[in-house]
Amino acid sequence: MNNSSNFSRINRVRIFDELANLEKQYLTELREANIKLFASEAKKLVDNSFDDFILAQEQTYTKDSLKGITDKNVLLAFTDIKTGYRRRMRDWVEAHPVETAETEVSVEELEEKLPLHERAAFRHSVAALGIGTVSVVGLRILTGSSWVYLAELGVLAAAGHLYQRGKKIDEQRTEVMRHQQEVILRKKVAKAIREDLVRWIDTAEEENRNVLKSFNIE
Repeated sequence: MNNSSNFSRINRVRIFDELANLEKQYLTELREANIKLFASEAKKLVDNSFDDFILAQEQTYTKDSLKGITDKNVLLAFTDIKTGYRRRMRDWVEAHPVETAETEVSVEELEEKLPLHERAAFRHSVAALGIGTVSVVGLRILTGSSWVYLAELGVLAAAGHLYQRGKKIDEQRTEVMRHQQEVILRKKVAKAIREDLVRWIDTAEEENRNVLKSFNIE
């Protein structure tokens, strides 16, 4: 843990820098496995950053020579393992988690999410393969939109996998259009996740201030 960090705010620069690296690592080539890895690593990144923040705050108010709590009763309450600062912040994040989930999507629903120019070829492939559902992964931050967008990427990747296994119609044209759609969706995902993360971080920091105030810490 870096003791020189700003203890009143979560390290946004680090989160967004590392998130950008994850996007480059896992979403440049759109595959189902890569999307699952991205969702898992993005969740881990936020969880670890939040843990670092909680520990840094706790150290500030228990060990820092300038901000450390001097009242023994307040210090005991602050460090109580059941009702103290750390426990209350962990309770908050358990109630407001960054979530990943894998779900089954029907081929009918999947087809509806595809561009019109791809639906006939997709329908032909599915009919030949006899597949009824496709598994996709999602990422949700609070009640934001990233769940939808990441699942949409999963649908696109799953559809691409089905195209590879089934017969294709006008393969070259479809592949070019698919690539264009991937670029657009990746930009949507990046924008949506950042917006949702900002809201999550703002809410977490507000909860942190409220918990500190409950211990008469301003």
